[in-house]
Amino acid sequence: MAEREKLIDGEVTTSVIPSTERSIQPGDATLFWESLPRPHHGPTVAVVLLILVIAFLILIVFLDIPLKHPGELATYEHMLYVTGTTILASLISAFVSGQIRLLWTARILDQAASTDDEHSIGFARVGTLLGIGTMRNQLHFWSSSGSMLLVGLITTAIVAGITPSISQVEQLAPISLYPNDIEPCFYKSNQASNDSFSWSLPDGTFLSYNTSTATDFLDRCTIQYAPTIFANIPYVPISVSDYYAYQAGGVPVSRTALGTLFDYSRGGAGFESALGAWTGNLTVGPNEIRTTANGCTVKSPIFSVDPTTQPASSLGVCTGNVDVGKATIVIGTVNEHATLLAQTMRDPNMTQSASGPLSYVVACAVDIAPSIEFRSVTYSRPNQNISFDLSDVAFTVDGSGEVCTPETNQGPTSISSIITNGTLAYGAAASYPLLMENAYRDGWWPTLYEAANGGVAPTQSTALVQYIGQFNDSLNPLEDKLGLASAIVLSMYWAMFLDTPESALEESIDLKNGRAYLSGVRVGSGRLWALTYIAPEIYALGLLLYLIQRK
Repeated sequence: MAEREKLIDGEVTTSVIPSTERSIQPGDATLFWESLPRPHHGPTVAVVLLILVIAFLILIVFLDIPLKHPGELATYEHMLYVTGTTILASLISAFVSGQIRLLWTARILDQAASTDDEHSIGFARVGTLLGIGTMRNQLHFWSSSGSMLLVGLITTAIVAGITPSISQVEQLAPISLYPNDIEPCFYKSNQASNDSFSWSLPDGTFLSYNTSTATDFLDRCTIQYAPTIFANIPYVPISVSDYYAYQAGGVPVSRTALGTLFDYSRGGAGFESALGAWTGNLTVGPNEIRTTANGCTVKSPIFSVDPTTQPASSLGVCTGNVDVGKATIVIGTVNEHATLLAQTMRDPNMTQSASGPLSYVVACAVDIAPSIEFRSVTYSRPNQNISFDLSDVAFTVDGSGEVCTPETNQGPTSISSIITNGTLAYGAAASYPLLMENAYRDGWWPTLYEAANGGVAPTQSTALVQYIGQFNDSLNPLEDKLGLASAIVLSMYWAMFLDTPESALEESIDLKNGRAYLSGVRVGSGRLWALTYIAPEIYALGLLLYLIQRK
């Protein structure tokens, strides 16, 4: 509006601009309150919702509620889960916050009406409560703004509290052992085999290793897979008990779980030895090496090199006049091979120099039966508390080191039930492919050498340090890895049920008290600290009850 006033000395024009803010008028609080919806049962429903949420968040800390066992959530499954729970948590939070704002606003307006002091309030506190107040009002009415901030954390608390995490589920895992089958790696006949690993049986027949080179045989004989597993043996400081001895199907097996059943045909899913050494005599000819040690004489034809001047090895086995499962392995070496064998034996007098020994002979006595026992093992996700990286493996097999007694439907079973001719023969002959790797050529045994030395040539200083192997009584890497070969082969032999004859299946040993720890995904973390996620809900519940009481 513009006004003009006539003055003596002139004319002045004054402009009056209306205010954009309407001043608080009497009765405004009443009108505003009447425009709000009536609470009715809303606050009660909000209280029930909060109690249910608090109870559920507490429950999932102490109770494993699986989302997927075994296995992990796919990317789209995880995305759908997080999206759905976030929407649900937001709806709960919005409803509870709305009821709190409604009750609190009613209380503020009721106080204003009862004191006839609406102008002093100026709806500032109500604006702060609704989240539209200025920063000054937010700070001034800090109890209102702070309370709504805590209540607003309900969405975050619910989503964080029920976020899926990795968990393990323990369940019964009955398994069957098949220790009575001898095929296909062995066969019975009326004549002794001219090859290695042939034992005479009490009935006058002979149990002999099958040296067939047929593809069908090689695909089914578990002993033939030993070199493949040996080639992947990791070299880790085995003085630490948590370190692993070998990998089968990409799954590391700890030194306390050696021989755990493994079906080679299923790859990574294939998981659902007393030795001594002697020296001896060696005779070298233009095309052969004859070695005698511990009463065992081995003759090896050498065709690709001249063993009188070049490195060569003679490897063989004697099983005559001994029980099944016992044998003597003889390794005779000349020239550079002799130096490498001496190093593998941790002989402190041997070096890598050209003046190494002209010959070196070792005999190892094999006796399988005393080295077999039942132990508790666990197939699970890698232990995250170990001191070396296992990020590239999905599962591990670990043993407690404790001897156990398996249960069958007929009651407890003893170790003698699995120490059969099949078990003894397979365990004793486990090293055959490693010993025969370069037979009739230069006799060199690279897979066994690399596994024994971890790909690092030992030195004199290495030989002076006491050797700690996968077996507590191993004196050197050679006997340790020969024993490890037996454990690997037996782990596959006992699980060899795909081609097991019906007669052997009828004699299987069914163990019923095994336990499987399957890794999967559960609701929430299951940790005690997750109880902190109920704090916003408890505060909101207390605030709601207070406002309902004061309504």
